[in-house]
Amino acid sequence: MKQYNRPRSHRRMSGSKAKMYCRKHVSSQSESAFGLRHVRAGHKGHFADLAAMEGRDWGNFMHWSVSWVISEPGRRTVQNANRFCFQKKFGFRQPNGSTFDRQIIVILGRTGVRIMTAFPSANANYCQGTLF
Repeated sequence: MKQYNRPRSHRRMSGSKAKMYCRKHVSSQSESAFGLRHVRAGHKGHFADLAAMEGRDWGNFMHWSVSWVISEPGRRTVQNANRFCFQKKFGFRQPNGSTFDRQIIVILGRTGVRIMTAFPSANANYCQGTLF
């Protein structure tokens, strides 16, 4: 498990930490599909592509970017009654010198503690819902 500092900026949030669990033993399948194992299974390649441009490994880059997204989001929304959405823009330079932006998205659970998933996106308005 890794913890990240997160402001308690919404009444539904508990404490001031968001947590990336490796895996948690729970009874329902929907609750077990979250955290580091979920990110590794579904988004490792996306993080690896960006990390390679920075000379980093995917895990180090993923944790570094998640830390920045949670502590200083560019946009954050109440996505629904069970999810918060945080995103932040990062700029990248390709080997040929051209640049591009990617949003790193972090979805938090109902209380803002559990990190459900994290992934890069080209969509500058990925986080939908009520801004807070």
